[in-house]
Amino acid sequence: MLDSQPVPASRTVFLTWSVVAAGAGLACFVLPAYLFPGDGVKRTYGYPLIPWFAFAYANLRPISSMTAFALTGLALGLVQPRRWLQLSLVSLILPPMLNSINIAHDWTFDATSHNLFPFEFAFIAFISLPVLPGAFLGNLASRRVFAQATAPKG
Repeated sequence: MLDSQPVPASRTVFLTWSVVAAGAGLACFVLPAYLFPGDGVKRTYGYPLIPWFAFAYANLRPISSMTAFALTGLALGLVQPRRWLQLSLVSLILPPMLNSINIAHDWTFDATSHNLFPFEFAFIAFISLPVLPGAFLGNLASRRVFAQATAPKG
C-alpha cells in the first residue's frame, strides 16, 4: 500500500484559485456576447465543435471583454497578491485552447477555412491581455492595504 502524503494547503489553495481564474477568463471572453448581443447577431463560421464558444467568438464584444478581463485581473491580484502573475496567465488559457479545438475541427471539414488563424489568436491575446495590468494593480493595492494594516501605529 502506498503511503500518501497530504497535499500542502498552499498548493490546494493555488489549485482552487487556478480553476477559478481559468473559469473567469473563459467567462470574460464568452459572456459579453450573450449578455450584450447588439444589433446584428452573426452566425458561426464553419462547423464548430463547441458552438457556444464559436457564437461568442463571432459576436465578440471587445470593449466589454477587455473590461471584464481587467476587472478579473484586479480581483485576482487582490485575493492572491503573491501569485498574481501565475493566476492571470491561467485566466488566459481557455479561450485560445477552445478556439484551437474549433479550428482543428473545422479543418477536418474544410482545409481552406481559418487560413488567417494566427490573427485569430493575436486578436484573442489582444482582448485578454488587460488581465495582466489589472492583476498587477490588484497586487499593488493588496500589498499597500496589507502594509498599512500591519504598520506599527504611533
